[in-house]
Amino acid sequence: MNIKADKKDAKRATILREGLDIMRCRGYNATGVKDITDAAGIPKGSFYNYFESKEEFAVEALRMYHNEYAAPYSDVLRDQSLDPLERIRRFVTMRIDAVIHQMCYREGCFVNTLCQEMADSSEAIAAAVNESIHDLNSALADCLKAAQDEKAISQEHNIGELAEFIDNSWRGVITTAKARRTPQPLEGFRKYLFSRILV
Repeated sequence: MNIKADKKDAKRATILREGLDIMRCRGYNATGVKDITDAAGIPKGSFYNYFESKEEFAVEALRMYHNEYAAPYSDVLRDQSLDPLERIRRFVTMRIDAVIHQMCYREGCFVNTLCQEMADSSEAIAAAVNESIHDLNSALADCLKAAQDEKAISQEHNIGELAEFIDNSWRGVITTAKARRTPQPLEGFRKYLFSRILV
């Protein structure tokens, strides 16, 4: 057992956790390395013992975010004990509850934030954003295909396009909900998704 390496990994995880919380609220450009190190309780210069750059930190923070916040949604969509539409209902409800109760409208989607700020100037961040989006969209598309196979939704839907449409719509809706600090856009999304689209 390499105790020194284990300690470094643990400290790196702490820096990621504290820095992620700040970057989720402020965004990439408004979060400095000193903000991250202050939150983690380490000297600013020590940051580069763990990350080559702020860009590398953001990529790793996005992966942590995906594993902790997005992956559980994929798990719900892949839960074979539930029928496909029920999985999607639970998936949507979980996301709405997270925006209202966990984030309290303070944060949008970290994937969105990084994409809007950095995807056009950082290939590494753009790749990490696309990886996160693809994972969730793949789970959603599989669930939609199962619903279509069971004739729970129209056979005319193009499943790949439908999954992307739902995900893209959601990303716009949470931005609006954050700006207005009201659940109305979220509830409107849920209402029309199940009454007009998934039919």
